[in-house]
Amino acid sequence: MGNCSTSPLVQPTSNVIESNEDHNHQDTPLTANIINQINTHTDAYLERAKLEFETKYAQSFSETAKIEDFQLQRTIGTGSFARVMLVKHDNHLLALKILKKQSIVEMNVVKHILCEKRILQAINCPFIVHLIYAFKDNAHVYLALEYVSGGEMFANLRKVVKYPEDQAQFYAAQIVLALEYLHYLNIIFRNIKPEDILFAADGYLKLTDFGFAKVTEDQTFTLCGTPEYMAPEIIVGRGHNKSVDYWALGILIYEMTTGSTPFAADDPIENYKKTLIGKFEIPDHFSFDLTDLVSKLLEVHPTKRYGCLKDGTKDIKNHNWFASIDWIAIREKRLQAPFIPQPGVEYYKNYKEIPSTSAETVMYSTEFDSF
Repeated sequence: MGNCSTSPLVQPTSNVIESNEDHNHQDTPLTANIINQINTHTDAYLERAKLEFETKYAQSFSETAKIEDFQLQRTIGTGSFARVMLVKHDNHLLALKILKKQSIVEMNVVKHILCEKRILQAINCPFIVHLIYAFKDNAHVYLALEYVSGGEMFANLRKVVKYPEDQAQFYAAQIVLALEYLHYLNIIFRNIKPEDILFAADGYLKLTDFGFAKVTEDQTFTLCGTPEYMAPEIIVGRGHNKSVDYWALGILIYEMTTGSTPFAADDPIENYKKTLIGKFEIPDHFSFDLTDLVSKLLEVHPTKRYGCLKDGTKDIKNHNWFASIDWIAIREKRLQAPFIPQPGVEYYKNYKEIPSTSAETVMYSTEFDSF
């Protein structure tokens, strides 16, 4: 279990323990059979997904659009070198990510952008935004993504403060399935946080912003991510792998159920120090199972962290906190979501519009030749 300081925990009642013992001879075979069915179904799904990904990843993604094809409506997101605009294309709303070539080169993130585009063109997961078009002009590169109308989890969570455990389970399960999919394809996401999780019209989630994602079977050493979600192994620079995504999953579950992150501090350096120590408070309202799962995900040593053990993601999916989750029904979106965005309601905040820029000649043609 992770290194954490706790307030008194909710302990299992004696009658629950007795009930489990009384019915153990009946429940175990059925439970094992169901688990085997889920594992078989999942393994087949992931194998098909891997074949599809490898085929698409090896192909070039031809430019099938140009900026003149889109009706620009308004900005719905901004970043250091990009902005996202709500646009219309053939009567369909899309989210157009507009990235300045010059800023990308100056910030030395060309490889990140090329990798983001190449990954997005090849993945196909119900809990990840879908890339529709990718193209470029003299001054910019563009990623046209499906428009996810319900806005960011960050804004929704700030409004409601925290989610009940059953609602947090529903959302966390989708992130687990997204990570299971990505990791099977040898993709590390490296930036799980509420700002990059969107609500679709059906109330299910979509991961977005693959700027830090990377395809690798080995360790990588890039210092990247959001301080409050950054795993200890990233901070110390000893190399990291998919383990960082399971740490971030633990932070996300904690934030969804408390409204704050466990190692929050006034400045990033202090946040890093607290992260490396790995001690955090467990609120009184946490159930025993929630406390146990979060502690096993926020294990400072990645080799001991849940998700990184012999059974990988299965340890997380089979944890008692997820006992009520029907994993296949979640992946197939057959369950009613606890929150459904209302049609016609605007869930993205307003941004000051910036006039678009252009260039008379092609900028950085060599750097973006493969985009």
